[in-house]
Amino acid sequence: MLPISETEMLMVNSYLVEVNPIFGSLCMILVVPFTISCMYYGSGFGTVCARNPWLGYLVVAVLIAIPRLAAAATYAIPSEEFQLYLVQLPVHLIACWTYQKSDTIWGPIFTLMITNLLSCLLVIFIL
Repeated sequence: MLPISETEMLMVNSYLVEVNPIFGSLCMILVVPFTISCMYYGSGFGTVCARNPWLGYLVVAVLIAIPRLAAAATYAIPSEEFQLYLVQLPVHLIACWTYQKSDTIWGPIFTLMITNLLSCLLVIFIL
């Protein structure tokens, strides 16, 4: 289910890392955390959390559900998209927490970098 990215429409992330371990892993570890952090945490969580922290967590939970619902409605199996959502939700909420505690976007970026690094290593060495 990991690394976390929004590229499932193009290619399964673990397959990308499996096929091209070096560049796939570099992309998932260095590029993806910046895009997801800006997309979800900077624009969604950060703006709402300043007024109401718990509402910020709810906004992120809804924002990350949108791509899953779109995939489930078009080409993917809905039950698999729901499972993917449930697996990735805790990581997103931890990233929100690190954003709230650090009061900077670097918290979630490093959270996703570490998560994606560990999952890339699992894909390369175990799968």
